[in-house]
Amino acid sequence: MATRGEGGGGGGSHDR
Repeated sequence: MATRGEGGGGGGSHDR
């Protein structure tokens, strides 16, 4: 799993 703590396409998954 990618780190969703980034908050925008940093660790792989973009949480928009």
